Amino acid sequence: GLLDSLHEGLLPGQRVLLPRGDLAREVLPRELALRGLVTVEIDVYETVIEDDQDEDVLQLLIKRKVDVITFASSSTVTNLITVMQRMGVDNPVDLLQSADIACIGPLTAKT
Repeated sequence: GLLDSLHEGLLPGQRVLLPRGDLAREVLPRELALRGLVTVEIDVYETVIEDDQDEDVLQLLIKRKVDVITFASSSTVTNLITVMQRMGVDNPVDLLQSADIACIGPLTAKT
């Protein structure tokens, strides 16, 4: 993952800025600290569900007009399911299965 790709270039005592979302896990800062790095974390966005939903997107899913759905975090998975339920979809997972799913990593894929 990200930590592995940075490993060779990081030295104990260096400062690492971590701009993140408010729901980010603590794995990365904890692992960086264990390697002797000083982490500076800043929340740059808040994960919230938008009140105004896009009916057109739901219709594309219903009509099987979406080929691929990408998820960049576990919260995008759970929030999409929540939004679809709010829009009256009884079984969102069934509706999503007509598209290929691409996830940023294994944790998101498990969601």
